[in-house]
Amino acid sequence: MEVNASITCNIAEDAVISGSKEEFRQVLLNIILNALDVVAGMPSHPFTFQALNRHPAFLL
Repeated sequence: MEVNASITCNIAEDAVISGSKEEFRQVLLNIILNALDVVAGMPSHPFTFQALNRHPAFLL
C-alpha cells in the first residue's frame, strides 16, 4: 500500500505544482476511491492490486 500511496502522492504533488485545481481535485478523489476499494478488498485499479500483492505486509 505504501508503494501505491507514494506514487499517488507524487501525482498529487505534480498537480499542485502545475497549478491545476481541477486536476488536483481529481487526484484527491482517486486517492479516496482507491483507499475505499482497498478497505473493501476490491481494488478498482489494477496497479493498486499489484502494489498490494508486492507489498511485504501481504507476502506471508
